[in-house]
Amino acid sequence: MMAIRRSGALSRNITIGWRSSYQEPLLWAADAVVGATTWWLDGRAACFDLLHEKVSVIDLD
Repeated sequence: MMAIRRSGALSRNITIGWRSSYQEPLLWAADAVVGATTWWLDGRAACFDLLHEKVSVIDLD
């Protein structure tokens, strides 16, 4: 992040912080969705099947 700040691509007025998943459950939820989607792409759909009605997959191929 410091390199991005030094390059001028990130304003010095923007603050960035780290939070554990215990403090920010939405981080855990996003990680779970990405994991389920990755497993689905690898042919293991059990977890993704629970989420398929709520997830949109966009193919950029």
